[in-house]
This record gives sequence, structure tokens and C-alpha cells, in this order.
Amino acid sequence: MTLTDFTILTCLGAALCIGCHQKYKNQKAPAWLETLYTLEILAIAIVVIQFLGIELALTVTTLAFAPYWYWAKRRVKAGTLSEESLSYQLASTFPILLILWLVRSFVIQPYRVPSGSLEPTVRIGDFILVNQFKYGLKLPVGHQMIWPIGQPKRGDIALFHWPENPEIIFVKRVIGRPGDHIRYHHHTLFINGKPMKKTHCTPTTFKDPDLAAPIPVNRCLETLPNKHTHWIYENHDPNVGSEGRWTVPPHHYFMMGDNRDNSNDSRFWGAVPEGQFIGQALWVWLSFDRLAWQQHRWLDLIRWHRIGSKVQ
Repeated sequence: MTLTDFTILTCLGAALCIGCHQKYKNQKAPAWLETLYTLEILAIAIVVIQFLGIELALTVTTLAFAPYWYWAKRRVKAGTLSEESLSYQLASTFPILLILWLVRSFVIQPYRVPSGSLEPTVRIGDFILVNQFKYGLKLPVGHQMIWPIGQPKRGDIALFHWPENPEIIFVKRVIGRPGDHIRYHHHTLFINGKPMKKTHCTPTTFKDPDLAAPIPVNRCLETLPNKHTHWIYENHDPNVGSEGRWTVPPHHYFMMGDNRDNSNDSRFWGAVPEGQFIGQALWVWLSFDRLAWQQHRWLDLIRWHRIGSKVQ
């Protein structure tokens, strides 16, 4: 079923709910009608989120529920609305919705990692929590800065709006800061003319559920100028990988994936403006193994050992 089909069914359901409401306006509504109302509200919520996006949809819904909650409280106090009614039960969810909106908009944001560009640090199928006030408080809609707090640090794994399409969210590692000179040559990263040290290199494979065969890679421990260390993948073939030189503009940051030769990052679409950052990745709160799903290994579907692990 497409989104258009679902939207049409939702509109038909709304028309049915309105008709039933008129029929039972002066009498007790049957139990099945209460269920129908609930399902219709959920369907409308799904359609709104799909068209507006979670941030705008959650903001609009929270603002709309505030007067509805106040209206329902006044009617219950006046004795014209029962606390057991669906209208009051729905309005009573406003405090929870408000807390959810505050946390989702200003504190913590969940994100599902769809690709292997940050392997081996962040795995395909990881669900991560993002600290949204790490780099400053922003409006949930429009993302204008309210209160600047900090700046991205070299080595941070950060969530940001993709410069080529801000509707799409990417997660990469901060490699270059404003004014830095970045070079990538033969699988070696150079920052301001100095090669980044790599140690503990061992051969392994990068397995992507979307690829027919695993990719042979080396797993190495890389150290950045600020002594931040993290594991990276580099392809065995020295001719594979995007090479070049880049200078990071003012108020921009150069972002790269840890899976160096299998990452769509700043080497292809440029540095990220400071205002595009959302926050810093903190922990993995859930992790699904898509390969296990494809191979029907149901007991291995959830990577229990990754839950609660810190992203660094």
C-alpha cells in the first residue's frame, strides 16, 4: 500500500467517524465506535508525520493539543464532560505529549543508522541516541539557534542535515575544523600536512546486507591530532578510495566515515556548515542485524552486546 492509498483510506475513515458521531450524537456510542475513533486518530497521526516530518508534526500536534486539553479540563469541571469519555482520555495525553516534544526537540533524539559508512564504530542497524544540546539549543522547526553552547570537536560522531538536501540526516565523524587542510592519499589521512598514525592493522571483511559479497578490508586504530583514537576500515586495494585535498572554510567542518573507502562524505559534497549540526551521538540503545534477518537467524536478530555501548 502506498502513502497515497493510505491517505485516501484515512480520509474515508474520517468521513465514517463523522457520520457515526452524528448518528450517536444524542445517545451512548457503542464500544466499537470508540475503537474506530482511536484507530482513526492513529491513522491521521501517521499521515501527518509522513507529510510534515516528525519534528513539524510533533510541534503542530503539541500546540494543537494545548487548547484542547484546557477545553476538556474546563468541561469536566463544569460537569458537561465525563472523565471516562474518549475526548477527555485523549486530551489527558497532552502532558505526556508535551514532555515528549520537549525531550525530542531539545534534549535527546533517536536515530537509526541505515548504512555502513561508520563501520566498525557504528554498525548498520544501530539505533543511537543523540545529545541535541551539545552544540546549542535550536528551534525544533526551522532550526534557528536559540542558545549556542559548544562547537563540534575533532573526533565527535555527529548528526547533521546533509548540505545538499537538509531534509536528509547524516551521521559522520568530525575530522576537519575551520581552516584545516585535509588530504586523503593511499588510505592515509593527512591533517595540516601530518599523516594520522595507524596501528593494530588486521585483515577482516566489511559485510553489507545490500552487497552480494563481503569487501576485504583492514581494521586499523587511527589517532587524530587531539589524541582521539577510533577504529577504521580501509580497503585492501590501494587504488580504491576517493583521494584529494580540501581546505575547510570558516564555520564549516569536514566530515568522514570510519569506513573510509565506503563512505559518502565531505570528500564528495563538501564541508558541513556549523548551523547544520543537530548533536553528538551518545549511545546505542538498540541494534538489529539485517544479515541475520536475511539469513533467517532469528536468535541473532538483536545484537544484545551492543545495547548500551558508548559511541566514540
